[in-house]
Amino acid sequence: MTDDAKDNVDMWATPDESREYIAGQYRTAWAHADDTIRTLPLDATVGLRPDNTNVPAEDRTWWQSYRTRLDRAAREAEQH
Repeated sequence: MTDDAKDNVDMWATPDESREYIAGQYRTAWAHADDTIRTLPLDATVGLRPDNTNVPAEDRTWWQSYRTRLDRAAREAEQH
């Protein structure tokens, strides 16, 4: 097992974890996220500020190539 795999071992379900256990873990994380969103004064304008578009400054050709690669990856994933 690589170091990266060891660091991310909690990202995958194991055969001994039941569907109920996994769903319960998801619900716990979901509740925590909901609490965080309700409690913290989050700023939902990131990427919309004039000084921070949060979008790479690339030309039209780059974006078309990026979209093509992204679309291809999505279609390949859909087949599996």
